[in-house]
Amino acid sequence: MIERQKQAKFRKPISEHTRKAFDAFSRVADAFSGNTIVDACCGVGESTVALSKQYPDCLVVGIDKSIVRLEKNPFYHGTSTGQCAKAVKNVFLLRADLADFWRLLSESNHKKAIKRQYILYPNPYPKKTQLVKRWYASPIMKYIISTHMNIECRSNWLIYLKEFQQALSVYGIDSVITVIDSQPLTPFERKYMLSGQDCWKLETVV
Repeated sequence: MIERQKQAKFRKPISEHTRKAFDAFSRVADAFSGNTIVDACCGVGESTVALSKQYPDCLVVGIDKSIVRLEKNPFYHGTSTGQCAKAVKNVFLLRADLADFWRLLSESNHKKAIKRQYILYPNPYPKKTQLVKRWYASPIMKYIISTHMNIECRSNWLIYLKEFQQALSVYGIDSVITVIDSQPLTPFERKYMLSGQDCWKLETVV
């Protein structure tokens, strides 16, 4: 199935709100002289702010489809402003359809500045019938990889990461999975760790 999706064409039209979000990102990226970190499915943006401190010289772009979640973060200014947060100068939060955003990013000059991509939402589409909706099993995977192969994916669901790892191998990319022994990046990780569960991270070898 992964091989079939690798060859599949994604024909869905780009949503208008994502085009506007990408235009806002482009303006910020053009004004920023450093590299860019992509925080996909950032939710309330807690991970985006944490990553901005890990990468102070990079623009950290947090992207989520839910304006309700994004508006819980004080650094969210709305897509139309095209401005970075004032308190944390290298944070930029966007509401966008990630499938569309990755397609636009993979075909733009901005991907040259991408340093690393984080996919931290822990258990998307857990039902077996929803498998094709997971990033690694969808036609979007090739756009993710085309944007940048330096990827970190985190979850408390080890099977999900092992399947992600198998999908990466179809694209010729090696990766390793280890237990997270650092501070949590997301509210999900914190909840799982406090309950005594292990959380895991997959990192590509590039």
